[in-house]
Amino acid sequence: MDKNYRITIIADEALAEAVKAYAEENPADMEIESERSNRDAARLGFDIGGAADIVTLVTATFFFGELAVRLFQWMRANRSNKIIIQTPMKTVEISNSAQLTEKEVLRLLKSAYESPD
Repeated sequence: MDKNYRITIIADEALAEAVKAYAEENPADMEIESERSNRDAARLGFDIGGAADIVTLVTATFFFGELAVRLFQWMRANRSNKIIIQTPMKTVEISNSAQLTEKEVLRLLKSAYESPD
């Protein structure tokens, strides 16, 4: 049986919609546990349009495989400036830039489950 990882994705509303749509279409990979509007969106560096916190359960196979590709594609498609990923271990911020690659997104995701120093 595949291990599940609990992650909170904090993203602008357009990217949050993409995450929710993916979860609805692929419940074996990702399940939404809860979602809420983030009242601190501007303080966190998101556009005035707002941000959402989505608590998800994702399979280990998806987390260490396709999730990085999906996040990268969703950031590019929605012109999102960043995503914040929170795990029980730590929080990482993925900023969209011309230099951002799928490999870098995967590295940052993996680092979110490393023990803090």
